[in-house]
Amino acid sequence: MKENFSSKAELSQWLRLPPPRRLTPCLRKQLGKTPGSWFLVLFGLFLGGFGSFFCVMFLPWKILQEMSLDRAMPTMVTGIVTRAEATNMSINEMKIWRNEVTFPDGGEPVVSVGYTTGKDFNEGEEVMVRVHPDDPELHCPERMRMTKGSLGAAFVLIFPAVGFLLMLSPWFTRRRRFALYEKGSVADIRVLEVKATNVQVNDRTVYKFTVRYPMMAEPIVLKIWDADQVVSLSEAHQTGENLRVIHDPKKPKRLEVL
Repeated sequence: MKENFSSKAELSQWLRLPPPRRLTPCLRKQLGKTPGSWFLVLFGLFLGGFGSFFCVMFLPWKILQEMSLDRAMPTMVTGIVTRAEATNMSINEMKIWRNEVTFPDGGEPVVSVGYTTGKDFNEGEEVMVRVHPDDPELHCPERMRMTKGSLGAAFVLIFPAVGFLLMLSPWFTRRRRFALYEKGSVADIRVLEVKATNVQVNDRTVYKFTVRYPMMAEPIVLKIWDADQVVSLSEAHQTGENLRVIHDPKKPKRLEVL
């Protein structure tokens, strides 16, 4: 068999093989072409990098240390706020304040730094400091946190997560398409109804197609936004002719027009 599927006849001949079929290098290359994939990768890289920067800025990286301090039933020591200053960071339009609290430790003054959202303490104010009983270097003023960010800022994780998922989406798309051609079944479907929705994906209108498979008693509804498949399904509806597709036998809504 030729490896260059330059015609639909050759592809049709290859699809007559019983699944699982072995993808040829040429067909793998053709099926691996995903329009706009480089844009998704670059945009995902930008969003992931941009989001990672905000994660560094906002996330409470010392949360485990704070949890360890709280679980250890810390020793409470009286300290004095020796410095309170606003940082260049805000949460919900409220400035984050950095507070230095000095407390005695064996006769030597020790400075404990804590952060608050908004100005809660003034210089010269008396504040209790939590000190770990087994690790005196681990401490934090009461009603303060160890980092600028709070747990409420964890939403910034969404940006790098979405960015890196966008970077990987072309790879997942290719893998799913390869699996469809390797294990899928070929069928002639009939398009019964076409309806445009108000939803858009990648600036493309999502269409609802009601189709009937020959081996299924009831029709199923597909939601398609791929431009080529929308055109093929719409033309099949207009002409009333059957349309040849390859589909996942277990998930018939997952198909591709041949």
